[in-house]
Amino acid sequence: MSTKEHMEIATLGRLATSRLEDDPATTPNFPLETWQIKDESASGLRLERVDPRASSRLVLGQLLGIRLADAKAFLLCTIKWLSVSTDFGLRIGVQILPGVPQGIAVRPAGANPDPFVQGFLLPAFAPLQAPETLVTPASWFKPKREIEVADRQGRVRLVELVDRGADFERVSFEPA
Repeated sequence: MSTKEHMEIATLGRLATSRLEDDPATTPNFPLETWQIKDESASGLRLERVDPRASSRLVLGQLLGIRLADAKAFLLCTIKWLSVSTDFGLRIGVQILPGVPQGIAVRPAGANPDPFVQGFLLPAFAPLQAPETLVTPASWFKPKREIEVADRQGRVRLVELVDRGADFERVSFEPA
């Protein structure tokens, strides 16, 4: 991340501008791949990798951002299964985390707080009765731990571990 982006996260709790908006020649620092939807349900997708240049490594429980062809926003998903077909095609099954994610900055609360790190806020999703949750880095959850969320007033207290993956934890929270 650039110095400007670090300043935006520290000040606003999110990036105010997209790297691609600032400089179209800039490529994102994460791999973008094309996948084909083979099957879909309300809570998940079965995908097949169709990009012959794709080389990113995937693991069970990994957090992914997926943008469907007709959508403007990304969805957060977690890999539930992986398989390789007889013609060496990679197939995955992903579970969609409920809600449209909002990028946020989080850090443990305390007298000498650590720097902010990236996380996600998933708003409450009434159709699935899913509460508002935070997606934090792996191993952050401790019951009653207080953290700061850059775009919220005050601290929040972690209540319950909702989901855990290889590189993330999804937690419910309440005002501290």
